[in-house]
Amino acid sequence: MREEQTDGLRGGWHALTATGQRLAMALGAALPWLAALALLAIIPVVVIRKRKASRAVTADPGAPEMNPDGDE
Repeated sequence: MREEQTDGLRGGWHALTATGQRLAMALGAALPWLAALALLAIIPVVVIRKRKASRAVTADPGAPEMNPDGDE
């Protein structure tokens, strides 16, 4: 290969690896914040699910029970 071609390849490879390093650094910086946000998002989900589950358990106690056949 000629010198100009290898210079271009080296420059392109350097740019590719530098971009990869910067992306890895950005991901490493964002990861703790994303984990914290995920934990904060889980709290309302758990609370809502518990409320829905407690409402399902405390259905109308005066309602007649249904047989599996659908007869009262």
